[in-house]
Amino acid sequence: MSITLIGIDDSGKLNETQRQKIYSSDILCGGERHLAFFSDCEAETYTIKGKLIELTKFLESHAEKSITVLASGDPLFYGIGAYLCKKMGAENVQIEPALSSMQIAFARAKLGWQEAALTSVHGKPLENLDDPCQNAKVIGIFTDARNNPQAIAHYVEEKKYGSFDCWVCQNLGGEDEVVWQGLLKDAIAENFSDLNVVILRKREGEEAESLNTEDLPLFGIDDNLFNYRAPSKGLITKKEVRVVSLSQMHLNSRSIVWDIGAGSGSVSVEAARLCSQGQVFAIEKNKLDYEYIAKNVARFAVPNITTVHGQAPSDIPDNWPVPDAVFVGGSSGTLMELTQLIYNKQKSGGRLVINAITLENQIKAYEALKKVGYKIQVQQISVARSKPILDMLRFEALNPINIYTGVKK
Repeated sequence: MSITLIGIDDSGKLNETQRQKIYSSDILCGGERHLAFFSDCEAETYTIKGKLIELTKFLESHAEKSITVLASGDPLFYGIGAYLCKKMGAENVQIEPALSSMQIAFARAKLGWQEAALTSVHGKPLENLDDPCQNAKVIGIFTDARNNPQAIAHYVEEKKYGSFDCWVCQNLGGEDEVVWQGLLKDAIAENFSDLNVVILRKREGEEAESLNTEDLPLFGIDDNLFNYRAPSKGLITKKEVRVVSLSQMHLNSRSIVWDIGAGSGSVSVEAARLCSQGQVFAIEKNKLDYEYIAKNVARFAVPNITTVHGQAPSDIPDNWPVPDAVFVGGSSGTLMELTQLIYNKQKSGGRLVINAITLENQIKAYEALKKVGYKIQVQQISVARSKPILDMLRFEALNPINIYTGVKK
């Protein structure tokens, strides 16, 4: 089997070697737009309409023939290149990329993109924008007819991620190429070509706006409404786990809560909203995460949170009041010492809730609670969230977490 995968831009211009390869092929595959550039080619054509499994079946059934596949830009950048290499065997696929439309878009906007966050909402959920909108200054976005610039603008405005400069780069490389520039919120009222790439740049000094807290649920706030440091899995106590952990803390409106290893403060914020007449005290050692707590305090309008940048238990201030409930999201190897300190501080009936993911931390949590004298309850939470795949839904599992609850006798 021999497959040549050629990247092509909206101009349809290729070098002579590539054109000879196309016109000498037995079979030419591509989207309608790509095939239209070579309507005089005598090869058998196959139109790619999104169902790649059908494409691979077709290619397998014609393995003895010379096949050329046309794709947009760089097929290995959010394209079909990696898919074909996996399904057809990398040794059977020769790839000749063109400039990616993303690369051309940044050139048109005249913006450096070495540190840009690049994502796609082409056939993917708009939630893919959550991480970059919170954590990146410059974002490049592949779009589609449904998740277009207007939909992106609606979504970012609704989530109140802040103000962005916006470039909508349309029909790149074609005769009708147009670049629209303005504020992202103004894109809602515009009309754009379906073929576009969107670039966002966060406006200097403008952070995510405060939310209308009256529109929020009493608790169980969606993860994407928080500011947080988000690598591949996201450094935040996920909503489902947060809800169960809060329920295990048995909070009331006047409760005093400690949040140890508070991360970006999602548990602190939820606890502060539930304990409107009480107080939450949060400690976090990571400087960047600690700064996110302050952003979330302002975003959710919860002034009854006191924060400390430091390591528990050594940096817990002596003047923190006796806690009714304590949540431990991270202890950095000090769990036994920390558990003993909390037990000594609490009154009878006080609660300590520990989240543990790894087997090692699960053992440490159980041993610490047992050794100092807590009555122990354990819950294991396994959650799978629905994710769209084409016009269907699939499930994507979150990490199982053990929730250890200690009740002081």
